[in-house]
Amino acid sequence: AEEILARKIPENRALVARQLVQTQLPSNRQNDEDVKLLKKALEDSGGQLPPERMPQQLTDLEIIAVAREIKRSSDPEAGELIYRRSSCTTCHALGGAGGLIGPDLSSLGTSSPVETIVRSILYPTASIKEGYELQRFAKKDGSETMGYLVSNGNTEVVMRDVTGLEVSIPKSQIQAIEKIPGSLMPAGLTASLEKEEFDNLVGFLSKLGQSGDFRVPNERYVRRWETISAPTDPAKVVSIEGLGIFTKASAGASFVPIYSKVSGDLPLDELPVIKTGNGKKYNVVRFEVEVLTPGKLKLVLNGTAGVTAWAGQKKLPVTDNAITVDLPKGVQPILLAIDQELFSKSAVRVQLQDDSAQTRLRMGR
Repeated sequence: AEEILARKIPENRALVARQLVQTQLPSNRQNDEDVKLLKKALEDSGGQLPPERMPQQLTDLEIIAVAREIKRSSDPEAGELIYRRSSCTTCHALGGAGGLIGPDLSSLGTSSPVETIVRSILYPTASIKEGYELQRFAKKDGSETMGYLVSNGNTEVVMRDVTGLEVSIPKSQIQAIEKIPGSLMPAGLTASLEKEEFDNLVGFLSKLGQSGDFRVPNERYVRRWETISAPTDPAKVVSIEGLGIFTKASAGASFVPIYSKVSGDLPLDELPVIKTGNGKKYNVVRFEVEVLTPGKLKLVLNGTAGVTAWAGQKKLPVTDNAITVDLPKGVQPILLAIDQELFSKSAVRVQLQDDSAQTRLRMGR
């Protein structure tokens, strides 16, 4: 903060940094003196946050009125799109796919009234779900970390850190464990939304788990995917080695996580497009299956026209809307290349059906 105050940084960097301070730091730290100093330094460099579109300070009567309007006129389908493009999936999962820092939201609508959901978004420290109380783990070597207590055994504790990873710490190394007031969820996350967008988002959250389109199906649909970010020259890469190049690290492409909708569908218009030298356009995605007992696995798709599939670097036969593959034990990547011209669906959906194999899907973030 002092360095930035003394030697201003470019305005575009300051704006990004100021937004990160607002959205990534837990609400209980927002008023710390060092954080306030950092905010001032970034704002002096031009990092001014845009004015609130959706008011973040509402009275009890105003929350009741907002909730009544949400019940009456919100659009949950539009709300799901807002949920997907926001930072919600960084911390929260649906059907096990997504962030593990906050609670899974799959059944939120069955346990929380609309008023409660509105309050929990605007005032995240007011009500913290059991098991998600923030803890500080201070070690004897002077280091410390924050996270959630998962288990407290005789010789070690297991905590989930702010990235969602579970970490074991021997009790012999721990000086103290103490609860930290507040929530890791920052306040103000919905300030940039229009009032209608906020209403639709809460309308979607309030339907989760209820009968209908927003209950996670019992079928084992792929929910956590990875989508490809284009390499430096995708047309050249594909023309030389074909689409199978993306099964290899030498493709020079990185993969980032993306998640299915509640229904299990992965919308294709949310995926990057890989253009090849002959003008064809493809979506390239992959997912991981953990094979517990080796054997045959059937993957049922909602359409296979224009779909090419690989398990590892082995090309798979695709017939009758299904892929049957014999997989060894371990975590196995399945990659799909989808020809936009031939695949007639707006979304891809893949269901796992064990044959002789015993499998589970990779979830989390």
